[in-house]
Amino acid sequence: MITDYAQHLTTIEEHLCVLAASNTALGENEQRAELIRRLDTLANRALALQYPLIQQLTEQPGYVSSGLTKTNDIIVDLTRCTPREANQRRNRARDVTVTTTPAGVPVEPQHPRLCAAVADGAANRQHLKVIDDFRRYLARADTDSVDPNDLAHAVDALGYLTRHLTADELALAAREYSERLLPDGIPDNDTKDVAFLTISPQREDGLRRIVGLIEAELHAYLEPYMAKYSAPGMLNPDDATPITDPEPDSGADADAESDDDRRAGAADDDDESGDDARAGTDEHGDGVPGDREPPAPESAEQQARRDTAAARDTRTAGKRRHDALKFVLRTALMSGKFGTHRGIPVSVVITTTLADLDKACGYVRTGGGTRLTRDDLRRMATHSDNYLVVFDEHTRKPLYFGRTRRTASPEQRYVLHGLDRGCTFPGCTGTAYYSEAHHRIDDWADGGNSDGDAFAFACPKHHRLHGTEPHQFRTSVAPPEHPYPGRTLWHHNTADPTMSHGRINHAHHPEEYLITT
Repeated sequence: MITDYAQHLTTIEEHLCVLAASNTALGENEQRAELIRRLDTLANRALALQYPLIQQLTEQPGYVSSGLTKTNDIIVDLTRCTPREANQRRNRARDVTVTTTPAGVPVEPQHPRLCAAVADGAANRQHLKVIDDFRRYLARADTDSVDPNDLAHAVDALGYLTRHLTADELALAAREYSERLLPDGIPDNDTKDVAFLTISPQREDGLRRIVGLIEAELHAYLEPYMAKYSAPGMLNPDDATPITDPEPDSGADADAESDDDRRAGAADDDDESGDDARAGTDEHGDGVPGDREPPAPESAEQQARRDTAAARDTRTAGKRRHDALKFVLRTALMSGKFGTHRGIPVSVVITTTLADLDKACGYVRTGGGTRLTRDDLRRMATHSDNYLVVFDEHTRKPLYFGRTRRTASPEQRYVLHGLDRGCTFPGCTGTAYYSEAHHRIDDWADGGNSDGDAFAFACPKHHRLHGTEPHQFRTSVAPPEHPYPGRTLWHHNTADPTMSHGRINHAHHPEEYLITT
């Protein structure tokens, strides 16, 4: 019975408290090493105990947790893991859980050795990720390319190997299996959907890591820009006046460059002839390269300036490519040719408070949640038409526009960039750039107005959750006596008393997570 299960778990939790209070200072390292091994196995087994429960939760719908009904959302709410981790746990639960018939007879699992390794705690999360990646790779092949029995045997064998190999070693074994099952690999036409670009959350120093695989077409677009703008001496932020257009180019300093630099600047030698070749390709004067006049010959002074700039450029080739991409994107935004997104021009929206602006301290934030320093703000202000929205530090009062339109005006959307910073649904990390203006008091169809404080941000996923159905939510404005007056409260349409007070989202206001003492 599940009540007995809960009682056993309570006993384990009590023993864990005893362990946490135990003193391990007196002892030998051999003993500590063995304890580390046993605790690691115990942690793996504890995670494995979740899988049958997750599988049962999936198979028996109807449970609602904090107003959430989807299994993945419930797992995130219960365990505070990421949505990706929740999806992985649900998929693994399906694969490693030993199910039973209605009569209680166990059903033979497809991967018995993998199931046993997970249950025994031999397989850790890194092991399981290797197996997940292995299966995901083979799933991209044609159904006739891999025999299902061979695939099942390979997965089961990898499950057995988790008892003896590290995750890195298991990855090598998985690669060997994939080469045997698909000796010719996956055809090129089956890899078109594999391209991706992932940008990590911002680090404390402001940097983000970019990981991805790009298609040949995207790289073909990047090549000419990189060839020109990542050449030594170009766009050097340390120069008082960075060089942005070195044409016409000369190969005089090519011998002094490294192989990487030479590859980065090789195409520059042909820029002038390339312009001549492209001249006349457009007859309508639409501003394409064919309309431009050939560049004037470079003077000796210009040549000397460019050579001097290249000589003092100490940036790595990777840093030069970074600066080149930043220049290209900034120039593209300055062109104003990208229309609007969710009611405002495609641009960088920056919000701050009047007090911080006067003190010239603190950080500013973009509509995408990126934290910028004041130096970043000053530098960006000299280049392009960004949108800076300033709020009173205490009132943060939105603008009022009356009931003249159904949707939020651009000015109101700028206000929401600073007030909400992103989706207001509890726990959602969707940023302002990806959010929609939502009538948080009364919908327009129900007589709601379009005053400045009538709107709040909601990402498309959670905007659809707003409504009158039992599984949906309603929103309201936090009253003056609330700890966060004026913020958006989300209430689930349920009789659950724990949801009647409503919840707010702190994800875009991390300062509220801090506990002052």
